[in-house]
Amino acid sequence: MAVASYCLFRQEMPHTANGRPTLSALSLVHPEAEHWFRTGPANAHYLSARNSTDWLEAWSVTAKDSTVEKVKNSLTTFKKLAYMADECTDANDHQVLSHCVRYLDVSGRPVDAFLDVQVIEDTSAASVTTHILELNACQLDPRQMSACEFDGAANFSGRHGGVQALLRENYNPNLSYTHCRGHLLQLALVRAAESSKDIKKAINVMSSLYSFFSKSPKRLTILENIEDPLGLKLKLVQPRKTRWLSHEQSLAVVLKLLQPLLLALESIYQDGMDLSSEAGGLLLLLHSEKTIAILSLVSLLLKPIGSLNNAIQASATTVVDLCPAIEATFGSIRELSIEKVLEEAKTSVQKLTNEGIYIES
Repeated sequence: MAVASYCLFRQEMPHTANGRPTLSALSLVHPEAEHWFRTGPANAHYLSARNSTDWLEAWSVTAKDSTVEKVKNSLTTFKKLAYMADECTDANDHQVLSHCVRYLDVSGRPVDAFLDVQVIEDTSAASVTTHILELNACQLDPRQMSACEFDGAANFSGRHGGVQALLRENYNPNLSYTHCRGHLLQLALVRAAESSKDIKKAINVMSSLYSFFSKSPKRLTILENIEDPLGLKLKLVQPRKTRWLSHEQSLAVVLKLLQPLLLALESIYQDGMDLSSEAGGLLLLLHSEKTIAILSLVSLLLKPIGSLNNAIQASATTVVDLCPAIEATFGSIRELSIEKVLEEAKTSVQKLTNEGIYIES
């Protein structure tokens, strides 16, 4: 059951919604579990909300205790750790603060580990710092924090009143602060995209498509019903400025779903449903070979940048490793040609034309 649940957690699949099929699959491969479910009391089904909550909380405590023990062992030898935090809003509209640490294992290699997540009411620098100092309860001394990493939000990164400044002022005057490199790469990507009118328009198309279908179960059902006969089971991804390279994922899905998207928008427009005029505007954009070419261009550009982003985030990557990775990224971008872009676009257009969908040349 632990292995099955861990698989759900790692794949970010809802634990409670998949409880029954998970336990059913478990009983098929584990004779003892099958015997227990068949002969146990009728109310011992392990599907209640309370049981699911207890199970998740037990996982949280176990993971935290295990990580804390490893970090404490590391501090005994190396005397230092690095800390990373991020603040966001969860599905229940609560502000939450995530704590992660980087420590050295017995071989001296860096290890990144998730430590804890807390619901917070105040996101000011002073409040966030107070929550970070609660790591004392885990017997982790903030004076042994040699480095910290956050995104560029002022409450975290501010040189005078930010979290990094407060930690340096009160605990370690030599504390090193790093603006998350993956986040910087995303910000650079967005800024570069916004400098081009056509590319900015293409990215706005992705955002508009996501909003148009995700905010209406009826419109989303139309799209899914068109996807099914084509053997497609893809969900639109929202491109966000602070979500690392979400543009790459969003583009890849839109390009794969061009046919069902055009058919769904045409159906909504012809039926005069809510926001049919918006559907018509999106149709005009997607019916253009130029739009498809620009989407193809950005997709080809983002693939090597995505590889660089993965290299930046890998805990084993050093500056020495990163230099050739950056050069390889530049090389991949230089090798792109307008001919390759047009070839990709013409392939997409030809597939649509073969299905009887008109595309403006």
